[in-house]
Amino acid sequence: MGRPAGWMGGLTGRSSMKSPGAPAHRREIEREFWKIVATGITSEAAADAVGVSQAVGGRWLAFQWSSQHLT
Repeated sequence: MGRPAGWMGGLTGRSSMKSPGAPAHRREIEREFWKIVATGITSEAAADAVGVSQAVGGRWLAFQWSSQHLT
């Protein structure tokens, strides 16, 4: 179903553009985030403090929580 592989290359004469995806945040920033969270501040405020979006801080918190509760 759909278009055959390589149809865009045949149409334009060049390969398809690759998406780089979301930029990865450095480990140092995440470590600083956790140091701030450990002081009792909210994840949203800690995210703002280290310069990442509140959504990223929430994801880090959710991932950490789910990782600890799987075992």
